[in-house]
Amino acid sequence: MNGSGPACAAAIDKLVASEPGWLRVERLPENRGKGVAVLAGFRAAQRAGFTHAVQIDADCQHDVTDIPRFVAQARAHPAAIINGVPQYDASCQKPAFMGRYITNALVWL
Repeated sequence: MNGSGPACAAAIDKLVASEPGWLRVERLPENRGKGVAVLAGFRAAQRAGFTHAVQIDADCQHDVTDIPRFVAQARAHPAAIINGVPQYDASCQKPAFMGRYITNALVWL
């Protein structure tokens, strides 16, 4: 979790309790930003023996039905990093689109 409140934490705890065989939560002692949270999750997955992890944002701009395709590619290429490419349609909020565009432009430079 990254800066979520007590209600969100309780909902996540309930979800984890309902799926103890495979679902886990990794909590950091303090909010240090999304990047630190994502890396902590990746490290936890690695400690648990996973070779890959899927990271998506919770703002519904990712199609979770694509996850099996990512898993298939990870199985076929266990040493590879598998990346998706954002696909924006008319529903994309302008700040999100511009933020992604600026990030891409900086990477290109």
